[in-house]
Amino acid sequence: MNPWIKMLLIAAVLAGAGSVGGYLAHLHDSAILAGVQRDDAVKLKGVSDTATAAAQKYLAQETKWQQQISAADQAAEKANENAQAQEVALRTRLATGSQRVWVRAQCTAGGGNVPNGPAPPTWEMRPVTPNLTQRLQATWQASQPTVMTPSAN
Repeated sequence: MNPWIKMLLIAAVLAGAGSVGGYLAHLHDSAILAGVQRDDAVKLKGVSDTATAAAQKYLAQETKWQQQISAADQAAEKANENAQAQEVALRTRLATGSQRVWVRAQCTAGGGNVPNGPAPPTWEMRPVTPNLTQRLQATWQASQPTVMTPSAN
């Protein structure tokens, strides 16, 4: 056999062996890379699951807070509506004269010829009756100090 052919055959065998060796090294590297990627995917899934659980917990808490705020707003709005309705009803009763409000007050000005005595009884809300006005006037007059005028003796 020709020496050049032998050399050519040896070179071809070595090149083939090198290609097979390179291919085997590539397979080995691919297997290692696949293992690392799998490990990273498992770690990433754990981190993702933890983040998802934390986000769900936060959203549940936020929903709870929103429900509490909504309930408090509704209660405050209902109380405000009730207070407004009571105010309107009281103003209507006062305007029609079916109810009166008595206020206890003192005159601090002290001017004029007005005695500075005790005021009528503390405020009360009572329905107006025919006798009520007379009784209140009598009570108020009885509580006034008696003014003595000098006699002309």
